[in-house]
Amino acid sequence: MITTLIFDIGGVLITPSEKITPFILSQMFGIPLETAVGVYKESVERLRAGQLTVRDLVEQLRVRYAASAHVPDLETEYGRYYKTQAIINTAVMDIIRRVAGRFQVVAFSNMNDLHVRCNRERDMFRYFRKVYLSAVTGLVKPSREAFDHLLGDLGISPDECFYVDDKAENTDAGTSLGMSTYLFDSAMQLEGYMQKVGLLS
Repeated sequence: MITTLIFDIGGVLITPSEKITPFILSQMFGIPLETAVGVYKESVERLRAGQLTVRDLVEQLRVRYAASAHVPDLETEYGRYYKTQAIINTAVMDIIRRVAGRFQVVAFSNMNDLHVRCNRERDMFRYFRKVYLSAVTGLVKPSREAFDHLLGDLGISPDECFYVDDKAENTDAGTSLGMSTYLFDSAMQLEGYMQKVGLLS
């Protein structure tokens, strides 16, 4: 029996996902988007695992591109851009609100430290009983360690879980453990599916 609903954040509750950081960096430092994408790809795994902070990355880029602003100001600027670019999918938020009374609802996301802080500031996690974020745990999906940590901390088995993510490698990892999974496409499709399987009335 399903007792726990697990939702990814970037790409499910926030749109868009992967393109946010490169866009912000290109805007802040006046560099071509393709350059910013390359910088992001070099750093993304360490950012997600909490081994590199956004502040550290911004400082590196400030030095590289001779930006005159001080790091705290650039970090604030990054956060300002993020909150305008990382749009909350209100339809998915409504689904989460509606199921929060019937199920244990959990957030499970690869997210860097500044995105964590920005999303806490705008109260994005208010309907989640537990929040598992890679920059905090140091464990990045789709690793088995990330899933084992979540399941062990919650004290549940995989067959109690319904897991929603927009990346196939993550839902595949959940499926391989025995979770019911859903590869996210849109809030409307998710709502219809959850109604069909009896998770949403």
